[in-house]
Amino acid sequence: VALAAHTNSLYAEMMCPQGGRGFDNVCTFITAAVHAGMEVECTAIARTGMDEKATRELAVSLGAIGLRVRTYHP
Repeated sequence: VALAAHTNSLYAEMMCPQGGRGFDNVCTFITAAVHAGMEVECTAIARTGMDEKATRELAVSLGAIGLRVRTYHP
């Protein structure tokens, strides 16, 4: 699951969510998937402003098994 950042504002800046859905929806989805018995891994792109440690901590606190960070290619 794409979890681009650890805060609502940074997530919105990086993901530009549409249709009124955003950070809170992603966090809710991760939690729901874990509670449904799915093994969830979150992903993020290593961009300026993305705090890998804080995003990993958030992912794990929501029940994900971890965070995979991918390189950014503008």
